[in-house]
Amino acid sequence: MPLLSAVRGRGMYWGLEVSGSAALSAGQAADQLLYACLARGLSFKLAGPVVTLCPPLTIPRGQLDHAFAILESAAAEVAGQAPP
Repeated sequence: MPLLSAVRGRGMYWGLEVSGSAALSAGQAADQLLYACLARGLSFKLAGPVVTLCPPLTIPRGQLDHAFAILESAAAEVAGQAPP
């Protein structure tokens, strides 16, 4: 995902740093990523240009995979690429 520049976390608590581009600042890109994910049914919080994900420890693997598929598709859209 070229829109994301760094991933950090501990356990099931992750921070995904959104990078900017020539057209968008990192904060604008993070906002667009948030709304693209919300339109697909995934909600999370932003801390500036950092996406914070904290799913429950009991999340089924299929739901976690689905959440990351949504995030990947939305990131591709915001980056101006066709979703995979």
